[in-house]
Amino acid sequence: LATLMPRIGQQQVNQIEAGHMFVEDVRDAMVANCWMERLINVEVYSRRLKMFQVTKTIVRRLGITPMSHGVDLRNRRCDCNHRSFAIIHNL
Repeated sequence: LATLMPRIGQQQVNQIEAGHMFVEDVRDAMVANCWMERLINVEVYSRRLKMFQVTKTIVRRLGITPMSHGVDLRNRRCDCNHRSFAIIHNL
């Protein structure tokens, strides 16, 4: 997802480094988002089909194999761990 939205991640980093004042919960969420974006890699993206495939690495040192997720924006579905879920949020 970081490759799909690099500007947002960089904007958060710039705001934190510039000393912008944030509510503590928001600041913590921004730090967590920056950390999480390093764990997610977009493997396949189709603008025409509105689909993308991401691989998430939980913690490399634990030896857990990366998990792959498919997201279908057109049909509002997410396929994770051999299960399919409806996407509830407005995209």
